[in-house]
Amino acid sequence: MSIRLPDDEENLESHNDNDTQSVLSYNTRLKRTVSYRIIKYLSQFKFCYIPVLNWLILFFYLSMLYKLIQKYESMYSQNVLITTITTNVLLFGLSDTLAQSISCVVEMISRDNQRRNVSFSTLPMDNYHHHHNHGQVVDQIPDDSFYADYGDTTTRRNRQNSLQSITSMTYQSLSEQTDKDVFNFRRFVGFSCWGFFMAFVQVVWYWVLNHMFTTDPTFVSVLERVLSDQLFFSPISLFSFFSYSNFVLEGGDKVTLNDKIQKIYLSTLAANWMVWPLVQFINFLVMPRRFQVPFSSSVGVVWNCFLSMKNAAN
Repeated sequence: MSIRLPDDEENLESHNDNDTQSVLSYNTRLKRTVSYRIIKYLSQFKFCYIPVLNWLILFFYLSMLYKLIQKYESMYSQNVLITTITTNVLLFGLSDTLAQSISCVVEMISRDNQRRNVSFSTLPMDNYHHHHNHGQVVDQIPDDSFYADYGDTTTRRNRQNSLQSITSMTYQSLSEQTDKDVFNFRRFVGFSCWGFFMAFVQVVWYWVLNHMFTTDPTFVSVLERVLSDQLFFSPISLFSFFSYSNFVLEGGDKVTLNDKIQKIYLSTLAANWMVWPLVQFINFLVMPRRFQVPFSSSVGVVWNCFLSMKNAAN
């Protein structure tokens, strides 16, 4: 006797199977490439839980940002768009590098804790016995020589096997390298490209805000700009980012996008409204117009780092 599912459920299951197979085939093809193997080999060398490759990329981007800060005003006076593009590409690339580095640290700490738990759980606790000493219970380990003298080596063998097992698992957990340790250049380039595209939108959007509210920055006018930015621009830009990451970076479709939106969109938007209203209020009230975009992008390093980790975790 067979049970036939409704057509919608069958189509949904076949669609999910196809998505899973496509993702697995992509990951398999990626891991077979020479570039991936080279990056994985370089990612073995770590300092403070972070691969040396990540440190090199971080130092490179920080040095480029330092040079940009020195020449920012002259570049801005010559071409606003090019300056904004350069700033965004550097800051968005730095954000994703930080996000991937933090993920490496979290993964290493998690594996260390797992190793300790496994080591503790494999201790030969059954070989301990209790002795009473002046009314107190004292845990002692039986002396192997006592059993060896009488020809019983079972206890000693069990303890040796347990210690060897602990040593083997400890070495395996320390030497094991997961995909989270490997720097994801596809994600890195995709995030930098998103910063490149957003530069065009930001220049136009800030021009609109500054020309819609032309009065001097007072509390009311700044509040109007912040509300316009957070109630109109933020929800659309956040939805656009998740759509971009789903279709371009992950190769998903409408079903995966709908799943992503249902899982993390509202929570991320709520987190956005906890951070950005205050930041934008300071930005519009204090910052000169030529520094408004770089100020929001600089604060956005931390936000984009969170956004990159949130999207990658989903």
